[in-house]
Amino acid sequence: MRYHQADGRPGLPKDVAALYLPGSEKERIIKFYNRGEKEEIVRVTPDNTRAVVASADLDNYPVSVLSEGVRILPGRVVELRIRML
Repeated sequence: MRYHQADGRPGLPKDVAALYLPGSEKERIIKFYNRGEKEEIVRVTPDNTRAVVASADLDNYPVSVLSEGVRILPGRVVELRIRML
């Protein structure tokens, strides 16, 4: 997976950590933790340019467009699940 900050810079915001969890070939699971005091947005894209995202959810709520980013509230851990075609 590739991560970008809300302004498009590569990488995670300085107060956000990501843990990539082993999953199946067709699913990516990432846990994010925001240790900061403000909400952060992380844009996520598959690391394989031929990969196509079928669906995604953040803490079991559907995410319609990953390229717009996922919101991570301060002091929170969230789980992002991405299903690939």
